[in-house]
Amino acid sequence: MSKCIHVVCFNVPFPADYGGAIDVYYTLMALHDAGIEIILHTFLYDRPEAEELNKLCRRVYYYPRKRGWGKQFSLRPYIVNTRTNEELLRNLEKDSYPILFEGLHTCYYLGEASLRKRLKLVRMCNVEHRYYYHLFKAERNRLKGLYYLTESLRLRWYEGVLRNAQVIYGISASETAYLAGRFNGKRVEYMPCFHPNEAVSVREGRGDYLLYHANLSVAENEQAALWLMEHVFSKLDFPAVIAGKNPSAYLTERAKQYPGVTVYANPTDSELDQVIHDAHVHVLVTFQATGLKLKLLNTLYRGRHCVVNPLMTEGSGLEEACRVADTAEGITSVCRELLERPFTKEDIERRRAVLSRLYDNAESVKKITEALQTAAGAEGERLTE
Repeated sequence: MSKCIHVVCFNVPFPADYGGAIDVYYTLMALHDAGIEIILHTFLYDRPEAEELNKLCRRVYYYPRKRGWGKQFSLRPYIVNTRTNEELLRNLEKDSYPILFEGLHTCYYLGEASLRKRLKLVRMCNVEHRYYYHLFKAERNRLKGLYYLTESLRLRWYEGVLRNAQVIYGISASETAYLAGRFNGKRVEYMPCFHPNEAVSVREGRGDYLLYHANLSVAENEQAALWLMEHVFSKLDFPAVIAGKNPSAYLTERAKQYPGVTVYANPTDSELDQVIHDAHVHVLVTFQATGLKLKLLNTLYRGRHCVVNPLMTEGSGLEEACRVADTAEGITSVCRELLERPFTKEDIERRRAVLSRLYDNAESVKKITEALQTAAGAEGERLTE
């Protein structure tokens, strides 16, 4: 089995302060802990180089992401077409190590002839064309909406590049089923996202408010926050907090219409952790069943009662750790019930049992090491340095 692997990443994965970065950073940590050396290739555009990555990787290469309107004039998706660099290809060609592509974003060189004999693995962050279509539906700005719709169509076409991978990993059970159906005959496996939680740290007792937290600069998350304010939080006589990165002026102004709602903008990691621990009921809704919502997983490891709509848990197996309701009235009713009930030791034990069974980083990384072993056996030789 190879003791070294190339990992191609769409963005600098440290600090691990949003969903995609969290997933990749803890993937690197799990590979490192499993004794696999990592050569990391990542794109620079909105985050600086990170010295912390040198602790996990043998080598880290940074490449500028080449953005601009000119990159729009292509059949390739913009998120792929802006992540190309000849130096990246040359660095991949220097040896025969396997290559892990993190997300469809990074797959520009997946079908490259010079890499044809290499073991190539792809971890899908989402079924991207679905994700971008839902961004289109949630976006208020017409120009951005046109971009999301165009990108969705390009991503649907470009997804065919995955036929050049030996193994494809889906991030949820439902998305894995979709990928297996589309790429019949390919090795397609379910691999849940990697995360920072080593143990359940939920506190017993009662909290002080209802909470929705997310990256509020994402249109879909803003849409969810606005919906919750109007249809749920305003119906309950209990304080509510909306916390997250970069809330828009529109969201902040709308929140002023609801006296019980507070917007907490840009909490630090430690502040957000405190906010999650101190809440009594976490209310998480989504209007698209794409990927796995890391905010849900973090909430279940750290927060008390969790109320979700069905799309939030689809394909995750986490519905048994939540209360699920599919209408505003249903969510409000469940919240009202849970506000009267403290979180108990028994609740914590049930939560711990579900999470340890479904979301163990060490178990997930075994899927990658098993793929390396299988490839080595198929080639009739050890993939060593």
